[in-house]
Amino acid sequence: MGLKRKHWMLVAAVAGLAAVLALLGPRLAGPALGQATTVRVVSPGTASVGSTVGVEIRIENVANLGSYEWFLTYDPNILELAAGTNPVNGDFLASSGRSVFCASPDPSLHVVGTVWFGCVSSDPTPGDGNIPPGPTGSGLLSTVSFKALASGSSSLCLSWVSLSDASFDVNDIPAQVAHDSIAVGGSSAPPAPCEPAATPTPATPPPDYTPPAPTETPVTPAGPTPTPAPTPPPEQSDWVELAAVCNPVTTTYPDGTTVQTLAAAIAPPETLVAMWKFEGGFWLGYSPEFPQVSDLAVTSFLDVVFFCVDAPATFVRPLV
Repeated sequence: MGLKRKHWMLVAAVAGLAAVLALLGPRLAGPALGQATTVRVVSPGTASVGSTVGVEIRIENVANLGSYEWFLTYDPNILELAAGTNPVNGDFLASSGRSVFCASPDPSLHVVGTVWFGCVSSDPTPGDGNIPPGPTGSGLLSTVSFKALASGSSSLCLSWVSLSDASFDVNDIPAQVAHDSIAVGGSSAPPAPCEPAATPTPATPPPDYTPPAPTETPVTPAGPTPTPAPTPPPEQSDWVELAAVCNPVTTTYPDGTTVQTLAAAIAPPETLVAMWKFEGGFWLGYSPEFPQVSDLAVTSFLDVVFFCVDAPATFVRPLV
């Protein structure tokens, strides 16, 4: 589903970005000559240990771009996100005169080895009858800064990319991806290969599916001990289809539900990459692979949680 209007209206609600509700604009034709839209990672190729390097996320041959989001993976033994505001939106999305709003970047909230970022554009002056289209062509979407930690080669892989246009309907824009890599300290070792980028496709839950019981030990945050909530039985369940992107879902589990309970309600369980929740002006994240650096521990009734999965999946929540 990507950063469609409903998705970003939810983000805008929690972030106080009311102007995003004016996401309007005429739809334009696709890129000329049938050229495929491509989102490409562009790195400097080499870096010295201890240096800071900029990696670009660029787009090619797009028409009427309204919003974008991407998920980048890297080797945390070779690179780490540089301190400060990171990633940074490039100049392309606003180049046609639209207003742009982005998710608040904070390197301390990113799960180790991954970076997620997204921006949405809107009509800069709603109601004046002059709605600029989204930009068409090629340009810079974002820049990510890394610090080179040690000698070696790190792949820079776009695990998935989601684009939408600036039309009133907010349509998905199909795109292909191009990965890159960086060699640190003169390393000649080949980087790990990138997996094919996930393609958002709907999932159909099996009719006899029963979610597995939680197996992980709940994380105990500061303050009251969270109370795990049992996964509801099938006759009292609502099955939510998750595409291979970050899916905004309203949880109907009670206050104090642990992230492990939510993870146990996702099938197949190995598809879960991360969970995110916007709270108090910051993004809180949980990764089943790196629970020790996760800062999202519990959720409340009717919280909006972003479930990031790398393949189609289902989430089971109680009926309300």
